[in-house]
Amino acid sequence: MKKFLIIGMISAFAFAFNLNQTYTCETLGVSLKQNNQVRNIPNNVKTYKMLKKALKSLYMIKIRPEKKKLTVYVDKKKDTLDFVKKLPNKVSLYKTKESDLFVFVDANSSQIGMEVPSDGMMIYYQCK
Repeated sequence: MKKFLIIGMISAFAFAFNLNQTYTCETLGVSLKQNNQVRNIPNNVKTYKMLKKALKSLYMIKIRPEKKKLTVYVDKKKDTLDFVKKLPNKVSLYKTKESDLFVFVDANSSQIGMEVPSDGMMIYYQCK
């Protein structure tokens, strides 16, 4: 019985993004920067409807990691982001050519962050 429990715990924490596989990502929360202050809004029972209405098509996205690229699908549109560098905390950074969208991907986690600098917004996603 203990072996099954240990194997289940290891597989729950051993998530990694596989290349050329599409993942569906749902919003975990949003951080908004306004007037040098940051407001964090988690996705919970109280904020679910408000976040879904405010984010519209950005509430649920799909991603597809590729070699040195990351394809992001929003509704029926897609954009391919180029790999920029690996940050000191081992998180990969991708950006569009216009630098209007940045995506942070932790290869050892099922979560990503998407930054929209023009809106002062960072959206956090849980991917499956």
